[in-house]
Amino acid sequence: MFPYKMIVARYGEDVSWTRKYNCVVYNKGSDLPGSTRLDNVGREAHTYLRHIITNYHNLEDTLLFVQGDPFEGFSDGRVIDFESLFHIDQNGYSDLLHDLSNDRWGDETSNKDEFTILEWKGRISNPKGYRLKEWWERTTGGGYVRSRRVFWGANFSVKREFVLKRSLESYFSIYQTLLHDHTPVEAHYCERAWFNILNLPLG
Repeated sequence: MFPYKMIVARYGEDVSWTRKYNCVVYNKGSDLPGSTRLDNVGREAHTYLRHIITNYHNLEDTLLFVQGDPFEGFSDGRVIDFESLFHIDQNGYSDLLHDLSNDRWGDETSNKDEFTILEWKGRISNPKGYRLKEWWERTTGGGYVRSRRVFWGANFSVKREFVLKRSLESYFSIYQTLLHDHTPVEAHYCERAWFNILNLPLG
């Protein structure tokens, strides 16, 4: 029996591949029998945080957070090994770039203090005009420390003990910043700050 809980953020993808796993599919697109319907706001970050908030006191030991199609390859032809998510290392987490050390760090601008993004496959909403550091500090009340790791594509697994290091109230504060649009800038900030959000070793 599959030992982990998989949280799937689906919009229009074919998620038939999930049937062999212990998962919950959150759906923001066309009707999908057996899925949990959500409003189309906040991208996958909203989905992941909603699951954490709703199940905070009853989370499984290991959680896998994945997009509806986590199998996308790379421009140079390499193929993602989906099962790398199942290999939790001694730090208590894993991601789809587990064995691709040159890709897991990002560049010097990927999550720096002043990072922001104006467009990605269309417009990005940022009505408050703040950047990554300002969003983090206003939302959490803590200082922003740049991590050398980013969960690119927002596909990762993590042990419950790290999730519970942040309070339910703090998760809710982050969650609320994602509700204003279907493509908010805060979702991109979350992608670059999951190490901070989950209190993972920043390395």
